[in-house]
Amino acid sequence: MSEATEYKVQLVQSEDIPAPDDLVQGDDYHAEVISLAAEGEFSRGTLLMAGEAGFVAATAAGLASAAEFCILCDDVTVPSDSYVNTAGYFKGTFNGKAIILPYEQDSDNHDTLLEAVKPYLRKQGIFTV
Repeated sequence: MSEATEYKVQLVQSEDIPAPDDLVQGDDYHAEVISLAAEGEFSRGTLLMAGEAGFVAATAAGLASAAEFCILCDDVTVPSDSYVNTAGYFKGTFNGKAIILPYEQDSDNHDTLLEAVKPYLRKQGIFTV
């Protein structure tokens, strides 16, 4: 008779492994490395737009003129007078409630503001549910 082997599994928690969330819906998405060129703290899901020196937080005034949009993949802090290379989602289907609109002042208006930006995002292949 053979001896039974006992295996122990240890769960590892790490700050490097993000907790699952409901931002990305499905597995058909595209992300690329971007330069985030705006000082501050940015959360995963923040809507960004292309600026002159890299990506910046989207503004209501810049929606119609922005050449490109992306949704931030991870939490990022950008120091003053600098930029950070990080990743942004350029295509895919996302939970509209999980997208952070940097120009939103009142969360009661989120759905209305999201509807206004959807046409610009759809042109690029970013869809919301």
